[in-house]
Amino acid sequence: MKKSLTIVIMIALAMALIWAVVFAIVLKSLIVGLAFGLAFGCSMAIVAYAIVSSSRKNDK
Repeated sequence: MKKSLTIVIMIALAMALIWAVVFAIVLKSLIVGLAFGLAFGCSMAIVAYAIVSSSRKNDK
C-alpha cells in the first residue's frame, strides 16, 4: 500500500508541474499558473488515491 501511495504522489507532482506550466502559459502569469497547477494537481492526486484505495479494497 505504501509503494502505491508513493507512486500516486509522484504522478500527482508531475501532473501539478505540467498543469502549472500550462496555466502559466495560458494566463501569462507564473505565480497564478503555479497556484492553479498545484491546486489542480492536488485534486487529481486525491481522485487517483481514492481510485487506487478502492481498487485495493475490491482485490481483498
